[in-house]
Amino acid sequence: MNTLATPDTEQTVEPAPRELTAADRCDACGARAYVEVAIATDKHDDQFKRIVVPLFFCAHHYNEHEPRLAMSTAVRGINDQRDKLYEEEASRTKGYE
Repeated sequence: MNTLATPDTEQTVEPAPRELTAADRCDACGARAYVEVAIATDKHDDQFKRIVVPLFFCAHHYNEHEPRLAMSTAVRGINDQRDKLYEEEASRTKGYE
């Protein structure tokens, strides 16, 4: 997701969510990220720009911050792939019941 703005106009481009890989790491702890949150922020240099930056969360840290993120007006999109984590855990424990 990419958002650029001037004080008068705003353009938004939203690509399809990409699949998170083991290379995507949680910004809080460095564990594998299962959630990508697009956050809008203002950049001031020679001109005003609104940019969207990704924040990556492991399942634990997203669970911790989810209530605040849900109320934030800066959130522009959430790519939640925690279901993959639960599927991976289920396949690892299969047969140990």
